[in-house]
Amino acid sequence: VLGAGVMGGGIAQLAAYKGIVVRMKDIRHEAVSGGLRHARDLFEKAVQRRRLRRREADQHMELISGGLDYESLSGCDLIVEAVVERMDVKRIVLRETEDAVRADCIIASNTSSLSIDEMSEGLKRPENLAGMHFFNPVHKMPLVEVIRGSRSSDRAVATIYALALELGKVPVVTADRPGFLVNRVLGPYLNEAGHLMADGASIEDVDRAALEFGMPMGPLRLVDEVGIDVSSHAGESLHKALGDRLDPSAPLVALADTGRLGKKGGAGFYRYENGKEAGVDQSVYAALKSAVPSQRRTLDQKEIRGRLLLAMINEAARALDEGVVARAADVDLATRLGEPGVNHRAVSFDADAGIIAAFTHPPHRPVLVIFSILRPVGARARAPRGRRYASKLRGRFVLYSRLRRIQLLTLTIATGRRVFAVDIARCCVPRLSTSLAVTHPIWSTAGRGRCR
Repeated sequence: VLGAGVMGGGIAQLAAYKGIVVRMKDIRHEAVSGGLRHARDLFEKAVQRRRLRRREADQHMELISGGLDYESLSGCDLIVEAVVERMDVKRIVLRETEDAVRADCIIASNTSSLSIDEMSEGLKRPENLAGMHFFNPVHKMPLVEVIRGSRSSDRAVATIYALALELGKVPVVTADRPGFLVNRVLGPYLNEAGHLMADGASIEDVDRAALEFGMPMGPLRLVDEVGIDVSSHAGESLHKALGDRLDPSAPLVALADTGRLGKKGGAGFYRYENGKEAGVDQSVYAALKSAVPSQRRTLDQKEIRGRLLLAMINEAARALDEGVVARAADVDLATRLGEPGVNHRAVSFDADAGIIAAFTHPPHRPVLVIFSILRPVGARARAPRGRRYASKLRGRFVLYSRLRRIQLLTLTIATGRRVFAVDIARCCVPRLSTSLAVTHPIWSTAGRGRCR
């Protein structure tokens, strides 16, 4: 792992947790020590939460080493570059790395916005380079974007994809386009929140509209969470690549100029005390100066909600049309797993697999339901195909059903051995087939009644 910062230390810790021997390299001893300390802290938290025993944590930690020289990387099978997000720095590091490693070594860049094709310029073996974009925090966020450059070989992409699976992540292959997929779809959503503030909407109104729709946090709160400096850099990159439709909103630009960093700095749109949100920082309006009106005005919640969500949906459609990903299902998967402030209440349809996946997030526990339905409506269900798909889920609760028609199906199912609540609302099911198979016992509730 090149770079021993927060991302580098997190990647090294995750690899060691999965039993992979890791070497971290940086240019300063203090940075290497910081990366090792970050990895140790993550293992300590795993011990405190009883996910690991002390002895197991120590054994995993022994798999990580660090240093300043390139010679120690000569035996590596794969390199993950996680240095500062600057093209000139990455190019220098990649050239030096290529000279030090074997000819068949795969190099993966953990860039969030920079072009893989530009990075590969000047490399002797550009076919060995591809992107591997982890999301922060590495040990929590399940998605990894695997970025295929125009000169990336199938071997490089397949190797990085396989590593993501071995690390317990969900990989999505994207083309080398600005923002790749997740940041490109998320960018207009956050930027539109800034435009709403420029039109006079308050921070509370903008975030409330998103929360009432079902988002786990509002867009302005999410800007603080991601980091105002990081959001500003990503916004500038997207604007440069995609043009006027992603022209940075005046309030977000003005906020970046104030030097506020968001949650990690203790102040952004919100105030933070001991790492916890302490309410909206009312002084931010004065700091934004002419970027926002002097008086707040009330905008209709439906208008706010529509502007936020439609901006994101439109960009997702453009990305799909440009071939950033191969299928609409990849867009659904990436936005669910890669965008921490975005929730998806609707049930989505994967037309290729014939599977519906419903993801909801109630406050008390995460929920995942996967079931098969008739496709097309009125035909017989493809239950065997659903079972093959389900066999890859490694013990998650799976419900197979054959339904004639579905208007709206809402389910709340725990991931343990029992289903605590199944709420089927506004269903139009003329006939339910008797062939219903479940992997665990199921308890269904209809109103206040309870039956097995």
